[in-house]
Amino acid sequence: MEHTEGKLVINDKNWFSQRCTDASEEEALIIVKQMYKILDAHKNGVGLAANQIGYRKRIAIIKTDSDESIVLVNPEVISKSKETVKSTEGCLSFPNIQLSVRRQETITLKRQPGFSEETFVGFEAIVIQHELDHLDGKTMWNRLYKLNSNFTPKKKKRKRRK
Repeated sequence: MEHTEGKLVINDKNWFSQRCTDASEEEALIIVKQMYKILDAHKNGVGLAANQIGYRKRIAIIKTDSDESIVLVNPEVISKSKETVKSTEGCLSFPNIQLSVRRQETITLKRQPGFSEETFVGFEAIVIQHELDHLDGKTMWNRLYKLNSNFTPKKKKRKRRK
């Protein structure tokens, strides 16, 4: 299903299962402006990925405690810490749902052309990983199952025929 660009996509796991493609500078300028409008309209939101507003482009924005925000255009993960933290996450695209998710405590990445490597820790690292999952075609449910599941399928024993 295609979505209206510039409008928040709600409860569409199929839409979010596809990886986003790189954005040009021109695309990024247009999309980031729309993303700020949407994120500002949702006071509880702290991050937003472009595919959450109908664009399959590798762009995300994250609100920080300061007046500045983190804008990720074509982000590339350089490394993640082995140490993880468990937190409760929500998502603007899946309203009224909160899940317990385990993520790396620290993440180092490159963003927009011209930026050097940057390391993010704690809350910012968690939000960035949530948004990167969106860009990679994953939702919180993928992360929840992958890192928090104790389920290991048992192999069925085959009966030997005589």
